[in-house]
Amino acid sequence: LAREGREQAHCVFALVGEVRARQRAIYKVLEPERATLSLTPTPGGWRLDEIVGPRNRPVSPATRQAVQRWLDSR
Repeated sequence: LAREGREQAHCVFALVGEVRARQRAIYKVLEPERATLSLTPTPGGWRLDEIVGPRNRPVSPATRQAVQRWLDSR
């Protein structure tokens, strides 16, 4: 998480406690663009919480759709 925060210039490392407690999962997204993905657990599975690009910039609709398709396939 520290490396992801440095590479993306955002504060994802601040979520380390939630990740350790299994209250959140963080993924590195490489395609269709570089992003950081945050998922939170729900009774029905994992829900997309947030997806951001470098410096917390918004991602493209194509990236959001690709991530949602990936999540739906789980």
